[in-house]
Amino acid sequence: TFLLRLSPFEVVTAEQACFLTGCETLPQYAKNALECQFIRYEPAYRRYELHSILSELLISKRGEKGTAFERECLMRAGDLCRGVGRLLEAMGFYWQIKDYERMLTLDFSHMILEEIGSTPFSELALDMAQNCPAGIKKNHLLSVLRIAWTLLTAGMEKPFHSLMTELRVMLDEERGNPCLLGEWTLLSSFLHYPDLEEMTAVLGQAASLFGGTCSQVILPTAPWCFGSYYPLAEFHMVPGEADREADLLEKYIALYSSLTNGHGSGADVLFRAELAHNRGDLENAEILSYKAVYLAENHSQSVVQLGATMLLAGIALNKADMTGWQHAITSMERAASYTMQNTFVVRSLLDIARGVLLFELGKQEDIADWLKEGGFSERTVLNKMIKDALYVHLNYLMLQGEVPRMMGIMQAITPEMRAEATPFSNLLASIMEAVGYVKMSRRETAAALLEKAMQNVLPDGLILPLVSYSRPLDGLPGELIAEKYPAFLEDYNALKERFSRGWDTLYNGMLPGELPPDLTFREYEVAKLAAAGLHNGEIAVQLAVSERTVKAHLRSIFQKLDIDRRARLAERLK
Repeated sequence: TFLLRLSPFEVVTAEQACFLTGCETLPQYAKNALECQFIRYEPAYRRYELHSILSELLISKRGEKGTAFERECLMRAGDLCRGVGRLLEAMGFYWQIKDYERMLTLDFSHMILEEIGSTPFSELALDMAQNCPAGIKKNHLLSVLRIAWTLLTAGMEKPFHSLMTELRVMLDEERGNPCLLGEWTLLSSFLHYPDLEEMTAVLGQAASLFGGTCSQVILPTAPWCFGSYYPLAEFHMVPGEADREADLLEKYIALYSSLTNGHGSGADVLFRAELAHNRGDLENAEILSYKAVYLAENHSQSVVQLGATMLLAGIALNKADMTGWQHAITSMERAASYTMQNTFVVRSLLDIARGVLLFELGKQEDIADWLKEGGFSERTVLNKMIKDALYVHLNYLMLQGEVPRMMGIMQAITPEMRAEATPFSNLLASIMEAVGYVKMSRRETAAALLEKAMQNVLPDGLILPLVSYSRPLDGLPGELIAEKYPAFLEDYNALKERFSRGWDTLYNGMLPGELPPDLTFREYEVAKLAAAGLHNGEIAVQLAVSERTVKAHLRSIFQKLDIDRRARLAERLK
């Protein structure tokens, strides 16, 4: 009898057992039951755990009692878990029986990135949004607003729009709590995303409704910008307007973070830091990056902090600062240290950020396996993170010499990506596609593609991505700038020289004592492959460069090592 009372549970504690029997202390028959070989006590968690065989038996027995009994058991199980603060488990029990009333009584504001069993909470939110009766929704408007925020965070835009329309009708009928209308207005600002002027105007309306209080729906623990750590790629919309957009973002963040208790703090500063960095202004970029880190840390903003730390690593590379680069890499982990933010979103962002920095230095072997394989699912990344994960994956394929596969993926996703692409994100996509065409000896196609993208970023002076991809693009950006945009040529060449010097310094620092004193790391890679007997074409594929680049490297290698043929390379590299 006692075990059947425990049948809704796979894990029970002694305290819960007392609760189920209605006693302050366990009766002797219950103690005897808990001492059987199918139940063991786990001292680390102070709980009893049922053997899987017993658990399956009890579930089977529960099912034999009929649907009504099973529903009653699951409902009581949820009530018990809720009573002891185990809200995730309570939500799981209630969801099994579709008890929407009880589901909406729970505070699930911190669950939006969790899994209920093996099901993402966003799926439960979608089910509640679409199937919960309107009468129950009206009784729990704050919870339904949290459902809307969950749908938006998960990238379910159509269900979000539908629920927001339904909520507005309910709020107009109630005409009671202005804060609830303020919450709806705050959420509705994202209907204009990423138009900063429109979003800020709507926030002004929300602020008057909140009356000085903060949102109970959008919390600081939520991933800023839905997991995108690169505000320049999100909010730079109009060529030549980047500085004005920086001012708009500053106004937006000032108001938005005041309504959300600090959510997004530092994102406006990070935008300006990214502008300075991509223009080659390292001094201002570094100062602004540290400012963004400080603001993000003060408000536990993992995504902003990660973006600023990643930027500091890029600055260290350009400064040939090995210590600064390593410090930035190791300090990224701090972004996952905040309460309730060590989630799959932040862990995936850490992998993506490290992947970007590693492929910049050709260290593709250390990139996370899921990024190498392109295993993007809704449980690994949010929708807004896919383009960043894909960027790492495509670069990995490029470095592996899998150009046809890379181009196949690019052609499959390019129309979708570019439909909503901003000038800067479009530049990155165009660069990757142009690299593929260069490797396929279609230089004219690559040039046309790259020139079109450059028209949208050069008005703001954003030339660093062109510099960093000069090698895989076989010098094409420099040729286009010299021909089409000569006013940028001096800055481009200066940045290219600095980037190359920093790249070689960091790479050489990773392989202490291994390089001959006069060779750069890239020359050393070419020399090793040539010494192993690979032909120029094979080396070009292996290193994702053109044969012309390989020949240029070999001429430099022979001159520096004072040799006249490949046969002597192996001896000189010992």
